[in-house]
Amino acid sequence: MINNKNLVILESPTKCKAVQNYLGTNFDVIATKGHITQIPEGWRKKNGFSFDLINFKPEYEIIRGKKTFVNAIKKNINKYKTIYLATDPDREGEAIAYHLLKLLDIENKYQRLKFNAITKEVVLDAIKQNLKLDYNLFYSQETRSILDIMIGFKLSNLLQKNVNSISAGRVQSVALKFIVDRYLERKNFTKSEYWNISGTYQNCEVNISKVDNLNFKKVLNNIDVILKLQKKLKNQFKVIDLKNKITFKQPPTTLTTSLILQKANTLFGYSVKKTNLLLQQLFEGIEIEKNLIGLITYPRSDSKRLNPKFIKLGQEYITKNFGLSFLNQKLKTNLKSKVKIQDAHEAIRPTTLNLNPLKAKKYLTNEQFKLYQLIFNTTIASLMSAQKIENQNILLKNCNCEFKILNKKTLFLGFQKILKNNDLDKSFLKNLELNQIIKLDCLNAFQKFTKPLPKYTSATLIKKLESSGIGRPSTYANTISILINRQYIIKKNNKLNLTKKGLITSEFLQKYFDHIISENYTSQIENQLDLIAQGQIKKNDLLTKFWKKFSHRLEEVLKLIVKKNNYYQNLTCPSCKIGKLIYKRSKIGDIPFVGCLNFPKCKYTKALIILQKCPQCKIGDLVLRYSKTRNDYFFGCSNYKKCPTSQIFPFEYEKHFTLFKDDENLVLNGMYIVDDYLNEKNLKTIKFF
Repeated sequence: MINNKNLVILESPTKCKAVQNYLGTNFDVIATKGHITQIPEGWRKKNGFSFDLINFKPEYEIIRGKKTFVNAIKKNINKYKTIYLATDPDREGEAIAYHLLKLLDIENKYQRLKFNAITKEVVLDAIKQNLKLDYNLFYSQETRSILDIMIGFKLSNLLQKNVNSISAGRVQSVALKFIVDRYLERKNFTKSEYWNISGTYQNCEVNISKVDNLNFKKVLNNIDVILKLQKKLKNQFKVIDLKNKITFKQPPTTLTTSLILQKANTLFGYSVKKTNLLLQQLFEGIEIEKNLIGLITYPRSDSKRLNPKFIKLGQEYITKNFGLSFLNQKLKTNLKSKVKIQDAHEAIRPTTLNLNPLKAKKYLTNEQFKLYQLIFNTTIASLMSAQKIENQNILLKNCNCEFKILNKKTLFLGFQKILKNNDLDKSFLKNLELNQIIKLDCLNAFQKFTKPLPKYTSATLIKKLESSGIGRPSTYANTISILINRQYIIKKNNKLNLTKKGLITSEFLQKYFDHIISENYTSQIENQLDLIAQGQIKKNDLLTKFWKKFSHRLEEVLKLIVKKNNYYQNLTCPSCKIGKLIYKRSKIGDIPFVGCLNFPKCKYTKALIILQKCPQCKIGDLVLRYSKTRNDYFFGCSNYKKCPTSQIFPFEYEKHFTLFKDDENLVLNGMYIVDDYLNEKNLKTIKFF
């Protein structure tokens, strides 16, 4: 007997309670907890893949642990009138919905349910839409998965056999290339000396701009020039130009995933992984007075547009709280992003304006509050008027040198009213006239050196990936996490530091696969995936073309590569006296060591990173290890089963690196930061008067 009930299948279980409350007793709500199928490893097969290389049709399997879930739904499927597939409104969500459709065989009784916010109004409105599966979006996801498997499996195999690195990937390898390119720029950078001259006049900063009508950096390049200038300059500066100019600073744009990840990293020091977690929590719902309410719209979006209905509500909020003068009267409702929008999402915004950050604060953790406040305030600011600024530009002359005084004063706050950024407020200099002679309070020359471009942070790397058209909002966090877990980079002081292992890995890939592991080619692939999602090109056309090019290059590379000798100093095992000693790596932490080629018959091992004897038991050696969580390195006793000593020194091993045993065959330097540019200290300062 068919029941009148309906079934809603979500991805995340944390959404279930809220959606159940919104829909009522006629609906059952359950969650898949992510993907339910996967393309299995195909290493046992002839081509190494779980799909043929003509039709590219994968053999999906149910993920371990998900069979019980699928069987339970199948058993009760006839009890439901309609099955709503309410997985996330993106490529991955469409793939999960597709596999549910096929596994449950519900072609005649399903609807695709999409909502970009967990609120009652949005969920009830979505139920009325009567949507079906977007097959093109699924084909785009499937194509991306197949491409990643092709590249990842084949290149990872080559890396493991030739340079002892763990993996390569379509996006992660290009991200690593960006970091290596920046390292090479810094390594080849030649610093040059220059001097800056600055002082103050009535608490206003005075800076040199020209010497003999040339930029001061070109002229003031050594101390001799400064000393000559010191003798010439007198404390008498003539006002030769005096201008006031009105400018307008435009409000910020709405927030995309990329922008939030960048701002959270820059403003709060949040890692990409942490920000994604907080965004998901705010989206899925926060318990407010016993009700679970989603505070923000779907957090994976590269769109900057806002819903016209929300814009109207935002304008009413601004008028009520700040006044009509703070409203942007020339608002463009169709905000466009330079990045091609893969899904019809809005920008990331608050779901309701009735819950401002101050009201929401008591329901949020401190970290959630900071992120919610950023989203709420930036969204409202994007609808507000520009900031009106008066600029005072004063030009001074002394001998053959020109100096500038730049002051700014806010005449109207505009959008800064909600952002509370009043740093530009300064007192203007009054009663100054042309040709007037003034005396500065002080004037000093400071020795400087040009600096290379800074190392990437998570924020700047995401910005680079986005501007290059590489990756998508949902992939940025995973890309950076993989590079850290593979020890290709180390995050230290919020900087992404390249390791020797990362350098070796990228050099290998660029030597043999530079035409595939490149920003241009990867960006082209991303664009073609978007075209598949839009139904403009076919999945098999892209995969056939790619595999033909990629497989041909693989064959060429296999002929070119000379396999590296993996023997440890050509020594025979001292234990079994039979096997040769070879370099090996631990499963946990990827720590290098020497082992016997005759393993498992002979289990002889020798640590390669040895610092000193354990200070507690005096028997074992202190050796470098890697925590199971893959977050920290530490030094521990090699005799740890009998000695409890465990000294935690994250990153401190760099100071002791010269003590490690090394030779040209050993790639244990994976943990060593190769780029360690230091700022100059004890720079000179010369006082003029």
